[in-house]
Amino acid sequence: MTEIRLLTEADLDQFWQLRLRALKEEPASFAASYEESAAMSQAQSKKYLESSTNAFVFGAFAPQLVGMIGFYRRQGLKINHKGVIWGMYTAPEFRGKGIGKSLMQSAIAQATGFGDLKELLLVVGGHNKSAHGFYSACGFKTYAIEPKALRVGEDYFDDECMSLKLSGA
Repeated sequence: MTEIRLLTEADLDQFWQLRLRALKEEPASFAASYEESAAMSQAQSKKYLESSTNAFVFGAFAPQLVGMIGFYRRQGLKINHKGVIWGMYTAPEFRGKGIGKSLMQSAIAQATGFGDLKELLLVVGGHNKSAHGFYSACGFKTYAIEPKALRVGEDYFDDECMSLKLSGA
């Protein structure tokens, strides 16, 4: 049985270990680097879990933390109708069990509850066809490609920008 819930400061150690694992195992899928993130202080990493009407992180527990998805609302009067999904990751040994879908549904429901939020944005590595297929199945549509968005060593990776109109938008 998998439990999906908002992460709190009490989950920081599990969250940070899973995040570092994601960054290390899939460096072309995240803008953050493992090296920079591993060097962050606990106070810096704690900021990721500060929940508000502008940001949150959901986790999937089975019973340990095996998946996560983050959200933040853009700031500024002209752009705060949009939110950003970030850091989605499910440990490979737990993929294909509906955990990612449950995390995404939870994040969309929480963001939709903000009322005046109209659209969710995310970025997926152009190389990651399974993630692209997952996001498409969740209703996200591609609106742009950023060539050579990331450089990992000597390799460059394109990013695909996707959006989801929220109900009532």
